[in-house]
Amino acid sequence: MAIHQTPGIGVSLVSLRHGVISRTYGHADLTESKPLDPESAAFPLASISKALVAVALLRAQDLALLSLDDAANAQLDFALPEFPGSRAIRLRDLARHEAGFEERWMATGAGATPDPRPWGEILASTQPKPIAPPGAYANYSNYGAALLSYVIERASGQPYHEFLKAQVTGPLGMDSTHIRHQERAHALDVAQGSSVRGGVAKAVPDLFNKRTHPVGDVVSTPSDMARLMRMLLSDGIAPDGRRILSRAAMSELFDIKAPHPEMPGMGILLAQKDLGGKRFIGHGGDGPAIHTDMILSPEDGFGLFIAFLSAPGPSARNDFARAIVRRAFPASRLEPLPLPGPPFGSGLSHLAGDYRFYRWTFSSIERLLQLTSEFRVLDSGRGTLVVRGRLAKGEYVPTQDRSLWRNRLTGEYLSFSQGLDGARLLHLGNYPFMTAYRLGWLDRRSTNQMAYSLFTWGAGGLAAVLAVLGLRAYLAGRRRASVGHGLLAACGMIVAWGTHAAVAIALGFSEAELQKAIPAPVHWLLALPFLAGLMALLHLGAVATGRGRPAGPFECAAQAGMLALYAAFLFHLNHWNALGWHYP
Repeated sequence: MAIHQTPGIGVSLVSLRHGVISRTYGHADLTESKPLDPESAAFPLASISKALVAVALLRAQDLALLSLDDAANAQLDFALPEFPGSRAIRLRDLARHEAGFEERWMATGAGATPDPRPWGEILASTQPKPIAPPGAYANYSNYGAALLSYVIERASGQPYHEFLKAQVTGPLGMDSTHIRHQERAHALDVAQGSSVRGGVAKAVPDLFNKRTHPVGDVVSTPSDMARLMRMLLSDGIAPDGRRILSRAAMSELFDIKAPHPEMPGMGILLAQKDLGGKRFIGHGGDGPAIHTDMILSPEDGFGLFIAFLSAPGPSARNDFARAIVRRAFPASRLEPLPLPGPPFGSGLSHLAGDYRFYRWTFSSIERLLQLTSEFRVLDSGRGTLVVRGRLAKGEYVPTQDRSLWRNRLTGEYLSFSQGLDGARLLHLGNYPFMTAYRLGWLDRRSTNQMAYSLFTWGAGGLAAVLAVLGLRAYLAGRRRASVGHGLLAACGMIVAWGTHAAVAIALGFSEAELQKAIPAPVHWLLALPFLAGLMALLHLGAVATGRGRPAGPFECAAQAGMLALYAAFLFHLNHWNALGWHYP
């Protein structure tokens, strides 16, 4: 807690052989002195909320209200778009994050205020674009999981939170588990967490999504989460002996689909991952200052729930979970894997490159917000791959299967495959719900950084040259030529200033803030390319009519250079959909 500046932690540990421990440590906020209580302090679960959706979905199937093999459109009151030439999206595709959707942060991401429209209308108007046929690969989707909640609501004929309470949380005695957006009448002691900068604790605003609330806005206590884990580890039977899920449903829940037989994979809204050399299944969750995880080992009757109230919580959460696993399963400790022999010493360039997860936007200006999400795979030159990125890092050694690699220190897997379009795909063992693809040169962060520098300094420099040429033409009595130079100089200054301002805004906002909304000044900045284009068109029109033509090769080169740079600027903006944005 001291190292990670964490004000409070909630923990539940379940062992079918040894019992249950539910504990809390610290306080709900660094600015308060009220201690946390494991029975009453409700922690936001963030995406662990999807585990409850999974149980509710399979409970609805047990009640014959739906089937995982149903077409999603047959259970909805609106039609989902389909990838050209593909089969219909099934509920099972949604539950495995394999529906083929892009991610739409501003449509289904971290909204801060409730939407007054009916829920079905919201989901119908915020549909993401299909970018792959269903079943092709995993691509984590808040929208897809929210659709399952809505399907449960329509199939049961009652609001999702009422079905959840009647069929899952009520029978389990999870009386302190609620969806905040739908159950505002409950007086909940919700722990919010703090962000610490420069030794000063600041409260972090609640940014949990209100549009896909069932999959990210549930709050619960460590004691309630222990009841849920105990049921999942007891073949679907509640502590009081009542059966919540049938044996068939439990088999479905833990039925794993993976990109490689040795890799972790996806169950029904639950994902596998390796910790300390041992494989678990569960779900994690992240908010601005809340980071949670639930891991289960059904064969060992072991479950762990943890919630960290701090901005740097992901690393704290993972360190804590690994420490608990090493204590609970001493034999699982890993020794560093040996380096490969000479046969693997070369020929890895076909795997190296820059990669990015498909979990981002392809159809709107939101693409610009996730340019930092890429990571790099490097050939170490000694038969291993080195991965550098926010979600994966370390040295990976080959296995007997050339498509499968293991982290030397953590044992986590990495594998490669080929996509439907021939692209190289990468799968990370601890993120089986997300698939990455190798980037072309135009999509790389380094290429775009060079482009931003070119537009800023190149346009600024050419604008200065044209301004000088315009002044000289004016003093020489060539008034029309001076106006032409001036129009292109203004065009260049707009491009240079607009690019610099856009980059400054992007660097001045956190990822969470950018996912919440595009900063207001960006709306004005997007008008600047059209203003610059108007000036360029006025100049070209004048030249076409024989007025204001440049004199001499130097003036011609300066004007042609500016027009070429502006054309490249438009191409770059169009590639990132900055000129045709249409998010809801």
